[in-house]
Amino acid sequence: MQSITFNSSNQSNSAQIFADVAHWLEVLYAEGHLQNTLSTITSLNNLEEIINYKFKNKLLLLQALTHTSFTHESVGKLNPSYERLEFLGDSILNFIVTTKLFDLHTNFSEGELSKLRGALVNEKTFSELGTLLSLSDNIFIGRGEFNQKGHFRPSLIADTFEALFGAIYLDAGVEAVEKCFSKITELYKTVHKKDFYSAVHANDFDPKTQLQEICMAQYQEHPRYVSSEHREGFSVSIWLKDKCLIERTGTSKKKLEKELAKIVLDEKKYQL
Repeated sequence: MQSITFNSSNQSNSAQIFADVAHWLEVLYAEGHLQNTLSTITSLNNLEEIINYKFKNKLLLLQALTHTSFTHESVGKLNPSYERLEFLGDSILNFIVTTKLFDLHTNFSEGELSKLRGALVNEKTFSELGTLLSLSDNIFIGRGEFNQKGHFRPSLIADTFEALFGAIYLDAGVEAVEKCFSKITELYKTVHKKDFYSAVHANDFDPKTQLQEICMAQYQEHPRYVSSEHREGFSVSIWLKDKCLIERTGTSKKKLEKELAKIVLDEKKYQL
């Protein structure tokens, strides 16, 4: 496989220039090779400009943009996938958003802060932020996923978004992550005409609705809530296909269903 490089003034005249990763993949999968020329993908530079951060270790950026389907195919031996970076980025972004909400909303109770954080730290929101960065055009994915337009799936965009910030953290630390995320929330405010951390987002968040949307998008099936009454209250479980995702007991069935849906979202238990 050919090397993937960033646009440079020292780039060879024989290099092929691609607007983004999607076009690079299109040629790769159509022709099976890139005519043995050094490839330049200009959108990777553009991505760094949007987040206002230049990677010292460019391989970290490439890893953050590499889906497992790409590494599992022979063309993808260059980079490991983003899975470990996604795990790291998820925790870091959760910390940054939590800290920001704690500082901004000084009169909020623990429950109110938790609800607002849940409305901001989730697949739907991270997918929206990733779309602002045009991540769908910059994900290295395998031939099958590419042909199925997998790089446009909200879950994949959200995972890549988390991985990107895991990569920034390893490259420069938590302060760099905070600055980059702040840059993106400013872009969010410009595009959507509302503050990212506004309390109004808490009213938009319904974990059951969000879980249903994710399950339908990924599996074309609704999650099922199964409940039974007993002396201590209710027992509620959430099922997807033939798998029980979670089960708990509580005194309020309605409240328990929402709590369990949020846990399934937070821990990504819906990923079968």
